[in-house]
Amino acid sequence: MGELLSYMLQSALGLTSLYLVYKWVMSRRNQHAYNRATLLFIYAMAFLLPTLPAMHHAVSQFLFSNHSKGTTETSDMPIIVLVDDNMLSTVSLIPIIIVALYIIGVFVMSIATIASYIRLAHIVANGTHTKLSKNNTLVLTKQPSIAPFSWMHYIVISQNDYNECGSMILTHEMEHLSQHHWIDMLTSQIVIILQWFNPVAWLMRDELRTVHEYQADAAVLQSGANARQYQLLLIKKAVGKSFPALANSLNHSNLKKRITMMLKSKSRKSSRWLALALMPAAVAAVAVFNIPAVANALSSVSNAKIPVTVSDDKVTKSTDALNGQLEEISVIKIASKKQTDEKTNRMTNQKNSNVRTEKNSQPQYIVTINGKEVQPDADGNIEYKGSKYKISNITNITPEYINSITVNKEASNITIDLKDPNAQKTEVAAQRAMFPGGDKALLNYVYENVKYPEDAPADGKTYRVIVQFEISSTGKVGAAKIIRSQGESFDSEALRVIRNLPDFEPGKNEKGENIATTYHLPVSFKAIGSDKSK
Repeated sequence: MGELLSYMLQSALGLTSLYLVYKWVMSRRNQHAYNRATLLFIYAMAFLLPTLPAMHHAVSQFLFSNHSKGTTETSDMPIIVLVDDNMLSTVSLIPIIIVALYIIGVFVMSIATIASYIRLAHIVANGTHTKLSKNNTLVLTKQPSIAPFSWMHYIVISQNDYNECGSMILTHEMEHLSQHHWIDMLTSQIVIILQWFNPVAWLMRDELRTVHEYQADAAVLQSGANARQYQLLLIKKAVGKSFPALANSLNHSNLKKRITMMLKSKSRKSSRWLALALMPAAVAAVAVFNIPAVANALSSVSNAKIPVTVSDDKVTKSTDALNGQLEEISVIKIASKKQTDEKTNRMTNQKNSNVRTEKNSQPQYIVTINGKEVQPDADGNIEYKGSKYKISNITNITPEYINSITVNKEASNITIDLKDPNAQKTEVAAQRAMFPGGDKALLNYVYENVKYPEDAPADGKTYRVIVQFEISSTGKVGAAKIIRSQGESFDSEALRVIRNLPDFEPGKNEKGENIATTYHLPVSFKAIGSDKSK
């Protein structure tokens, strides 16, 4: 749900930018059908902009190119980036609260919409039905306080209004039905449910409804009705009850604006070119997504999850906050058959020599401190923070001392990685450190710089390295180390790229002060296929 809210926040920024431009240059033009199409286009663009990674990347490169330290020349091997949905990061309580409030808001707006639907259905069901055409039905109600309205294929009019001026009202509401305005209203209501926090979502619905009324008013006047009598009818019905959520009511929208629009002449077709002003607004919205502070906030909301990693043969649960967990970077290389055979044999022999126990035996405990194995004494004890622990009973150690616990089914062992006893206690970040341009920019940087090691095995297997590194209170990257190794070749390449990263936006504590934070970045390498030309 955090990812949905992050997407909606970005969509809301796009919707706001596009709406403001429309309101400024187009809303007062007498070109109702074109304006209606433009408003629907704004909806589509607002929800499309957050899904355009190429545009994001181009804007990010333009805005933050000064942060780059140059690129490393890459080979001609194909490299791709994959998303590892299992690598999830914990965040502070604030994003979780925001997500919870968003869910509550969506639920409340959904209930309100359903209630409005039920009310409309009740009025329609209890009226007198008369077929106007194959698809449209007139519903006469005995409730005089209800202003005439149309909904789906129904026109609802009170008996008094029908007897007094039924012809003009029917012409007005039939225009709503023929233009299928109810679909626009349903679309705008769905957007309001998803973006209830965005005032522009509500203003967009009002703008659409106003355009609908302009179109219906124009249809009445074109039918030959007396303009003065029709305007007096609108004024008279302005006090009736209307339905703000789903229906088009005769008394919706500002009467002064509607009457003024009736007196305006048709706008020239050349004025439609003003819609091109929406394009810079879309680019501006994407630029806002890539501002480091905005990208940081959106990423914090998106990553409001509990850290749990599950793979085919290992299960890892982190007991520490992984401030800055990212999508996995996977490098895929096409290798020659000769290289594949040689590297396969070498890795197979090396793997067999490292097997500590038989598969059917009891699992063996391995204790490491920041990735370095700790050897027990002759009695099977290890010393940690001034106390001795039996290695066979190491799971009784205080949980706050544990970095991670890794279960390796294939080797039948359990590795418990302990925190450095001499390390200073780190402060929990309320706002994690952020790469310039956000997580996507970091992925792009690694993508452009990482290479598959030439001396690495090409056996088609996936070798997954996890790098941990520190980001100081000034944003400097340092103390990079491997916490899950796959051999010197892979480890060295992953460390090389991480150590060349540009400065980050530093993390902040609850007081808004810059603090040092820790990042964990998984990088997977895989060589596939064969290249007979090599």
